Amino acid sequence: MEAGFHVICDKPMASSLGEAQAMARAAQASGRAFILTHIYAGYPMVRQMRAMVQSGLLGQLRIIQAHYAQDWLATPLEQQDHKQAAWRTDPARSGGGGALGNIGKGNQLRLSLFGSAGDVEWDQELPNQLRHTRVGEPSRILERGNDLMGIGGYITRLPGHHPEGYLEAFA
Repeated sequence: MEAGFHVICDKPMASSLGEAQAMARAAQASGRAFILTHIYAGYPMVRQMRAMVQSGLLGQLRIIQAHYAQDWLATPLEQQDHKQAAWRTDPARSGGGGALGNIGKGNQLRLSLFGSAGDVEWDQELPNQLRHTRVGEPSRILERGNDLMGIGGYITRLPGHHPEGYLEAFA
């Protein structure tokens, strides 16, 4: 572990208010910053979804769905002396979050927001696109790199049709 970092909790996230308060107390007592990354929040199209909600484009939100496939759970690896699977499938050891502890580390994540005026869906496997449907209209695909809501300048560095990571390939 790098200097300056201190583990204050062995669980990926708090699964109750009590656990969250204990984490906050531990962070304060350690004198160090408690830092939690929300890596999917950095995706330009996830930020676009947020802007669509904040602008009222979807109307009043009615349903929020998150799908997170865990293909490694298709077989009982925990019964085959697979230490990581045994830990992750045992709430007494890994906490009550279940698959939530894996968010940001694994397979397909899909977010769908349904509002009174329309819906929007983002799929981690197609991270530069959103499917947006207004009530009574056909769906359309929005692509990263266009100034969709007047926020394009700060959520992406590249024009459309260039995937994030393109510039880093030249480094």
